[in-house]
Amino acid sequence: MIHTWHVVANTVEIEWATTEQTPYLDVQTWTEVAGELTALVPEPERARLVIADNFARTVDAYARQAPYEYGGAGDAEPAYDPDKPDGARSGAKTIPLTDMTVIVVDAGAIALGALSVRRLLHHEAQHVRLRQHGDMAWALHRRGPFTRPPGAIFAFVYVAQSLLDEYRCETALEPAVAHASAAMTVAPADFADIAAMFEAITDQYRSDGDLEAAFTSTLAGLDRLASFAAYATATIVRGEQTRAEWAAVEPVMIALDELRAVPSAAATMPQEDLAETVQRLATKAGLMAVSVGFRIEVDEDADQTSFFLLNV
Repeated sequence: MIHTWHVVANTVEIEWATTEQTPYLDVQTWTEVAGELTALVPEPERARLVIADNFARTVDAYARQAPYEYGGAGDAEPAYDPDKPDGARSGAKTIPLTDMTVIVVDAGAIALGALSVRRLLHHEAQHVRLRQHGDMAWALHRRGPFTRPPGAIFAFVYVAQSLLDEYRCETALEPAVAHASAAMTVAPADFADIAAMFEAITDQYRSDGDLEAAFTSTLAGLDRLASFAAYATATIVRGEQTRAEWAAVEPVMIALDELRAVPSAAATMPQEDLAETVQRLATKAGLMAVSVGFRIEVDEDADQTSFFLLNV
């Protein structure tokens, strides 16, 4: 049985969705960090932190409540998988509901220590800020006018939206918070895992010839690459790494200048600027795919999508 109970930390509601009693010291840590969220979001009374020991199932339960205009798919929402194709694992997920924005966090994240918990939740607080400011890129095409850039499949639009939101959230972190947990940032050497992920897709195709499976895996890989590129660019903007150190990582270089031109989540982007930036980043998502060995393009006249593995 899952037991839920609530406390309020400076108007940010905390819900424990756990099967066992949370240790007192862990409760202190979560409550202290949740209290910091009050200063990070415009409407803390409309934000909820859910600490769950069954992280994926709890994300699923909330995601099915997300409204259509914020990317929700109701009962058709695919099952959430916190494990990424390169071996990384997500520790938190922010979900916009109709009148509330919920941060679901894996209760096991407490094992990383207070500094990592703080960094994790401060990043998610920026996602709450984007929603409450009304300038979240994710699913913006469902909330206003948007034209898919010619030649780009719509999946690239979602990649671009994720890339933009993740970058803006990362660059809004206070330096002391961002620098405190080296385990939750990225470095150029980490790209080896991303590259290996795409190489594995090509190797699998050589083995089974399943083009549909390769296509599906490539899209999942590009979603992960978008997050990586966003975090990588943020390390340059925050001064932790240099452009020269990242120069050999082509996907990061493709997105870098476009991302650096946009404000962090601390400032509000006009809707027109958001839409135009997503359009440009969707085109760059196609270039990022080519840089890791895949080309996906749309023939607008024939209304046909083509997928090519470039290293086979």
